[in-house]
Amino acid sequence: MTKLRRQTDTLETYLRKIRENLIRKDADAARYFVWNSEQISELIVTILTGGYIPPIILGEQKGNGLWIVDGGQRSAALNK
Repeated sequence: MTKLRRQTDTLETYLRKIRENLIRKDADAARYFVWNSEQISELIVTILTGGYIPPIILGEQKGNGLWIVDGGQRSAALNK
């Protein structure tokens, strides 16, 4: 079993990695973006007020890079 590791990036770095396809968002189980403007606003308020946001979970496969396993909706909302 592969050992889990924790990595913390700034929001700016994380979103840049997505835009540059260093973190992929096309996992087999990924769904289309469905959040509305109110949900996006609530996420932004949570961030700005220091509220809890669950961690984004990435998968890694040797030679195949990183992809979003959990947190795709949050990632897409922040990218907007």
